[in-house]
Amino acid sequence: MFKWFWKWVDSREYDHIVEGPMAHHYPETHQDKIRKEYLMRWAPKDQVKTPDTHPWLFDPCEPPNGWVYDPYYEIWLKTNNE
Repeated sequence: MFKWFWKWVDSREYDHIVEGPMAHHYPETHQDKIRKEYLMRWAPKDQVKTPDTHPWLFDPCEPPNGWVYDPYYEIWLKTNNE
């Protein structure tokens, strides 16, 4: 009766990543997969360094074109000036 269900379960790829262990505790084979998925998720798509993405590279008192720094809220704001 549930033959289709077990066939479906058997066809699924088993994920070895489980809740609990931290990334550095997995074997090297799993760490490669973790690194690959991490970079796919978190690597910048455009590779452009802006005050919003890399604030430590910019001087708040000499902002790049199109940006200003608000010291009260401690954030960078994009302006319409390019």
